[in-house]
Amino acid sequence: MEDALHAVMIFTGLYAAANYKNLVHGSYSPKGIVTLVLGFAVLAGFLFLDWRALLQRKKFTFNFRIWK
Repeated sequence: MEDALHAVMIFTGLYAAANYKNLVHGSYSPKGIVTLVLGFAVLAGFLFLDWRALLQRKKFTFNFRIWK
């Protein structure tokens, strides 16, 4: 199973390297920029949401000190 995962990663990297211009071409469109910003917002929400407070006390808070 691990060899198959490595093969997929290698072929994906080869495709990305060979088709770099096609991958970057649509990245700076308004749709691409909005998608990037929303993706970062979702990622920040998962990182900074205080999951312990949410699950134990049902309190929706953010914790920006994640590197303790």
